[in-house]
Amino acid sequence: MSTETLRAFDMGATDRHKKQYDQEARDKYGHSDAYRESQRRTAQYSEEDWACI
Repeated sequence: MSTETLRAFDMGATDRHKKQYDQEARDKYGHSDAYRESQRRTAQYSEEDWACI
């Protein structure tokens, strides 16, 4: 039996990664319709929505 314990998911880690890669994604894909649609949709997500994802 494993002695490894589980810890609660840290949304802070998700937020840090999102900030880190936002500019890169915008530079590469900001001109595309798919990028704009993704930005529009995810801007409406609540913290609860992100937790479910």
